[in-house]
Amino acid sequence: THPAMGPLPQDDRIKEYLCITKEQMDKWPLMTDSTNVRLCRNPLEIKDEDTLVIVSPTRLTKQKGGDLMLQIANELDKQGTKFIWFVITTDEYLDNPIFRNNNVIWIRNRLDVSGFLNIADWVVLPSECEGDSYTIKEALYRGVPIVARHLKYFDEYDIKDGKNALFVDDLNVER
Repeated sequence: THPAMGPLPQDDRIKEYLCITKEQMDKWPLMTDSTNVRLCRNPLEIKDEDTLVIVSPTRLTKQKGGDLMLQIANELDKQGTKFIWFVITTDEYLDNPIFRNNNVIWIRNRLDVSGFLNIADWVVLPSECEGDSYTIKEALYRGVPIVARHLKYFDEYDIKDGKNALFVDDLNVER
C-alpha cells in the first residue's frame, strides 16, 4: 500500500504497469508485490510560444486612461494575442472591469516596479495628461517601448510614434 493513497489498484487483466520515473519503478514491487512494471517517461512537447508581457503602473481613472486600457485588453483578446498584463495600481481589484480579463493581473500599489519593467515587452500608460512620467522614462531607458496618448512633453525626450512608442490618440474609446 502507498502511505498517502492506501492500496494501489491492481487488475489481473493488466499485464504491465508503466511508471514515469526510475524511483517509482523501483518502489512498485514494494507497494504491490508485483514486478510487472516498465519505465515509460512522460512525453514532453516544448512549444515556443510568445506571450506579450505588458506592464502598467498607474491609477485606472478615466484621466489616466483606464477605459482605454480595457479597450486595449479586449482588442488583444479579439485578435488572439497571447499576453499577460501586470497592472500595478491603488485601485481595488473588484472595482474596475479591466480585471475581468483573464490575462490581466492586479498587483497592489508598490514603488519597486523596476523588476516588472525589466521583463516588459510594452509599458502601457495612456494618460490624457502627465507631468513627466518616471515610468515612461524608466521604460525607455530600458529600451521598452510605450503605448500612450501623445503628450506634448514627449518631443523633449524624442518619444516618437513607430520609433519607441505606439500612440493611441485616435482609438475609438466607448465612454
